Amino acid sequence: MDNATVWVIAGLAVVLGVTLQRLSGMGTGLVLAPTLSALFGGAVGVLMSNVAAIASAGLILWAVRDRVAWRRGATLVGFAVPGAVLGALFVLVVPAAWLTIIVGVVVLVALGNSYLRPHLRERHGLAVTAVAGGVGGLFNTTAGVAGPAMMLYARTTRWEQREFAATLQLVFLGMNILSVILKNLIGIGASALPPLWVAPGMLVLVVCGIGIGSLLEKRVSIPAARRTAEVLALVGSVVAIARGVLALT
Repeated sequence: MDNATVWVIAGLAVVLGVTLQRLSGMGTGLVLAPTLSALFGGAVGVLMSNVAAIASAGLILWAVRDRVAWRRGATLVGFAVPGAVLGALFVLVVPAAWLTIIVGVVVLVALGNSYLRPHLRERHGLAVTAVAGGVGGLFNTTAGVAGPAMMLYARTTRWEQREFAATLQLVFLGMNILSVILKNLIGIGASALPPLWVAPGMLVLVVCGIGIGSLLEKRVSIPAARRTAEVLALVGSVVAIARGVLALT
């Protein structure tokens, strides 16, 4: 695959992921992490996904700020710290090919868990929030996908959808900033990213995705947007696993 094709696919993934996140509250990480991992390798792909998620979550957060449960979101981010630290150490020691496979497998398992456990017993309390935050931080740093863990948490606590989708942007913003900082501290940072000229282009694509999502907001249901994100994540995961396996042979 030539470089131009790679960048076109990456650009389309950014726009699609951000559009779906604007519509349903999640999508950037689900779509981008496996796709970019398949294109650029596990460590670089997840780091690029983290950076894109910071931009998309930050901009969407401003638009939905009136619906955010700030204290609850900040608590989840706080509990994400231990998981994110563990995830950063994991990324440091795992070879690139295996990390690409792991990213794909994590996304597949997370999606499968959502479907295999449609009805969860209602639970509340600090322990539930702590587990959700820790697992979300771990998955976000290693695989760029905190969304499924947060979705299970929302279903377990019966979190109202509009407030959950808005607060999710604060959670994604905090978790992805945390992931990028930790990766820079351990030496997986700016040097692993593509050239600097890619950043303005990515920001433009993020803004385009938010704009498209805003236009489609009244025409596309939240379940439909989420299902689309999950299907795209499924395809990206399979491709990422295949790429990692081929790299090992």
